[in-house]
Amino acid sequence: MYYWNVDKGFLVYPTTEEKSSYDSYTLNDGKKLYIVKVNANELPKTIEGLKNSELFKMFLEFLEELVK
Repeated sequence: MYYWNVDKGFLVYPTTEEKSSYDSYTLNDGKKLYIVKVNANELPKTIEGLKNSELFKMFLEFLEELVK
């Protein structure tokens, strides 16, 4: 984040946790870091499945938070 001089950054990585999730952290200088954990076992196999999944809803919430 410091190299690119941006106010928000995110990391996306697979997790062994039961559910996908994201957390946001405010750094000392006010910049925000988002960590997105994706459970690969819950990835839908079709577009319709994706649209109706909890994972999709979580990503929408994350993106709404990211553009604030």
